Amino acid sequence: MSSHWSRYWEGKTHGEHRYRTEDWLEKYAREQLFHITSYGAKPCEQSILVDIGCGAAELTVYYEPFFAKIYAVDSSSSMLETAQRRLDKFASKKIQLVQSDALYFAEKIDIADVIISNELAQYLTKEQISKHLNECLKVLNPKGIIIVSLIIDPDKYWLWQIGYLRESRIPLLKFIPMLLLNQVRKVYKRIMQQIPSDMGYSHRKEAIKEICTSKNLDVEFVNTLYSEYRYTALIRRMTNHRKKQHLARSR
Repeated sequence: MSSHWSRYWEGKTHGEHRYRTEDWLEKYAREQLFHITSYGAKPCEQSILVDIGCGAAELTVYYEPFFAKIYAVDSSSSMLETAQRRLDKFASKKIQLVQSDALYFAEKIDIADVIISNELAQYLTKEQISKHLNECLKVLNPKGIIIVSLIIDPDKYWLWQIGYLRESRIPLLKFIPMLLLNQVRKVYKRIMQQIPSDMGYSHRKEAIKEICTSKNLDVEFVNTLYSEYRYTALIRRMTNHRKKQHLARSR
């Protein structure tokens, strides 16, 4: 993660989710658990989870009943301090807090059956996502899965920015000027080499698939339940059969 985002999160005490009540936090966590089981894995008392970018452990505590151990990783000391108070509140026994960066955490983890990077991709460039996956593969067991969740889709996010995807649609006469203004802002930020938006980076599915394919990883994309402009990538190592298919197509 860049120094810009490290500075941004230092001092924060919550994950800036759209909704932050406990019932909503549990809903967010259960969506990730659903993806794990739907992708062929079964959380159980023998499984180890690594929650990258855990923040204040707002979702992490709801994963706990389904795993033998959880490594909750975050780079922000203020977030981890808040996370510890939350673990105490929930009387958590199986969650170990780890202060580390998404690009350099493997040396602090023994092994993982499931790795979740929730709302993390928006703070990483394409090259950093590649490095993050490399770090995940260092500790992921051969049949494990990586869930990179809530990636911002640029093809939908700009529609959200100008209000088109929101519940109350804006009039067409207002929509067109907002669309033009949004495009001007994007061009200006690109010229000035600035971070694209306050939300960070957005990534098309094709870019994520390209990264995964280069590492012999299979990826499946699914829409998220509670965000109109985000999607989730479910990633696992290719089987030997799939590797042979991929090699044959690339020749």
